[in-house]
This record gives sequence, structure tokens and C-alpha cells, in this order.
Amino acid sequence: MTDTKKLKINIEPPHKTIELMLPSRAGELEALLTLLYLSLLEILLQRLSAIRIRSMAARCTPR
Repeated sequence: MTDTKKLKINIEPPHKTIELMLPSRAGELEALLTLLYLSLLEILLQRLSAIRIRSMAARCTPR
């Protein structure tokens, strides 16, 4: 059995929690960190899309 450590990252908003069990072997650690990077990138893109949609809605609202 491989020694592992738990890494928990809270992102607010959008209130997401990412939990990773980090292995001691370098190859597995690199793969998990890549997955973490892609997860954070996905959250960032979701937030940017939400901001863009809100700003477009504000421009379309009659005053």
C-alpha cells in the first residue's frame, strides 16, 4: 500500500470542494496535479462564462 496524504481545496464561490489523495510516487502525483489544474481551469471558465452572460443581460435590459 502506498502512503497517501489528503489534500482538500475549497473554492468559494462557486462553492466547490476538490479532494485529492496524494500518493508518494512522483508519476502518480504529477497525474493528480494535472487533474487538479484542469479542474481549476474548468471552474475559472465557468465563472468567466457566468460573468459574460450577466454583462450581456445587463446590456439587453431596457432602461
